Amino acid sequence: MNRTMLIATALLAVLTGHAAARSMLAPTLTLAENGRTKYVIVIAREAQVAEQQAADELTCFLEQMTGATFPIVRDDAPKGDFEIVLGHTNRKRLEDVPAKLRTDNWEGFTLLREGDSLVIIGNIPRATLY
Repeated sequence: MNRTMLIATALLAVLTGHAAARSMLAPTLTLAENGRTKYVIVIAREAQVAEQQAADELTCFLEQMTGATFPIVRDDAPKGDFEIVLGHTNRKRLEDVPAKLRTDNWEGFTLLREGDSLVIIGNIPRATLY
């Protein structure tokens, strides 16, 4: 299995979770249903190359998995309720994430849910791609 497919599979596993765990936590986050999505992928207006590549790969794999198209928008667009935020943006910066939720791995990333949105921020731009 290549690296990007492994990442997509891991992301899907994290997002769907185990049924028993889901029942004790927040409601299920449905990214797409019947080939449609309300979600957009948000990157910085001046995103780093690795963050742009992360957005391109994520939209490609999510479309393959769900049949839905996940548009990529810049963070100068109005904030929406259904966003997958990638990298450092005006929506969220790594410094805004509580320390206990951040990784200390140099090339690691943080994945967190805020309401109906997801935030994926790497310690460095390349880590967002991982």
